[in-house]
Amino acid sequence: MFAAFWLARSHNLPLTQQRTGATLVALMLSLTVLVILAFPLTWRRAVLVGLMIVSFVLLFPFAAVRRFYALELPTEILGATILIGVAGIAVLIVTVLLLRRLGHGPAAAQVRAPGLSPPVDG
Repeated sequence: MFAAFWLARSHNLPLTQQRTGATLVALMLSLTVLVILAFPLTWRRAVLVGLMIVSFVLLFPFAAVRRFYALELPTEILGATILIGVAGIAVLIVTVLLLRRLGHGPAAAQVRAPGLSPPVDG
């Protein structure tokens, strides 16, 4: 998020575009966390993830929504902003995979939580 804000700020873009760039990256990362925590995907979880992605995409086409949330896409650096978000997503996924390999993370936390039985394979 800070990288996207810094990038927009270094290009002397208006504050609204700086905030929107950071918000775009924050939404990309938060949707990634939602997907990671929703695994394994059941149909209900898939619907939840799908609706969140649709609501994210629908923020930008409607002028009234953009005005309400003060969103103004930084078109000059949009590609670089999205690349920052994709890099953040890659870091999140690699971190989760490494932590799970080491026995940490959401799946391991469920097994060790008191009162919960271990997950059933199959």
